[in-house]
Amino acid sequence: MIETTVGQRLRKMAEDKWGKRGAIKKLADALGIKMSNLYIYLNDKSSPGSDVLLKLNELDFDLSILLTGKPANTPAEAFNAPYNYLNELDKKKAEIKALNEKIKNLEKKVAKYEKVVKIIKDV
Repeated sequence: MIETTVGQRLRKMAEDKWGKRGAIKKLADALGIKMSNLYIYLNDKSSPGSDVLLKLNELDFDLSILLTGKPANTPAEAFNAPYNYLNELDKKKAEIKALNEKIKNLEKKVAKYEKVVKIIKDV
């Protein structure tokens, strides 16, 4: 299987480092996080932040492969991979925030239209 997400690659890298049996527990212990929090990353429900990335780097996980799916061609690419990844996360968070604002505005409009429809029905 080709690992296409950060979570899939993280799981594969942990298994490569510690073997399939117990790799996830060992990774959680090494990162100093609960298994439930690690599974959030492994299942791609959230992305690891800078603190986890730093710990993974200390554990000799190749962050370029983890974050992009491919090895860095240069030391600069390897150095920049986590920063680029975190910048992309920030952009996604901003997009989500903007979409949530649009949803709130639409919900307000729907509520107004529902009141108008109710008034018309009552007449």
